[in-house]
Amino acid sequence: MKIAPVASGMSGNSDYPENGVEAILAEAIQVYGGCGYCQEYPVEQYARDVKVFSVYEGANGIQSLDLVICKLLMNKDMRNFTVFKNRAAATVAKAKGLVDNRYIALVERGIAKVAELVNMMDSHLMNKRIGQVLAVATPFQQAMHMMVLAWLHLESLTISVPRAGDRRNRPVDGKTVPGVSPPDARRHSH
Repeated sequence: MKIAPVASGMSGNSDYPENGVEAILAEAIQVYGGCGYCQEYPVEQYARDVKVFSVYEGANGIQSLDLVICKLLMNKDMRNFTVFKNRAAATVAKAKGLVDNRYIALVERGIAKVAELVNMMDSHLMNKRIGQVLAVATPFQQAMHMMVLAWLHLESLTISVPRAGDRRNRPVDGKTVPGVSPPDARRHSH
């Protein structure tokens, strides 16, 4: 599945400019001052690239329709969505025991809500209520964008937390991980 519809969920979205890449680039341009608009500095090119990305593969409205209709609902057996759910579930399973359960629970709830929305849209489509599907396509795209980010953050935690475990005392759900010395013991061991 091409990720462009999900990736553009917030980029170029005038409804949520404070959440998008544009806000980050606006701050970067501010750091450079007036030079931020000059071609000698990379932020000028980045700002143009982000603007082009928001329309290159189609505006967000088109991308949201592509995501909902083509990539999810009309995809044979909703294979793309099934692959996403399976990968996210594998990340959740891998995270258990490594990552604090509050982060895992958020991703699990998010997956369940997204699945609920997909089932609702599928029901609307089957009952020929296409207007209902079209009405929620853009908010769904934005929700899916956030869900993918949450999943990828959890995936990152499953990689980084074990690597950091030997350097700090890491409680998981209030319990200390065995074999990890408390910070005070390391501080005074020199």
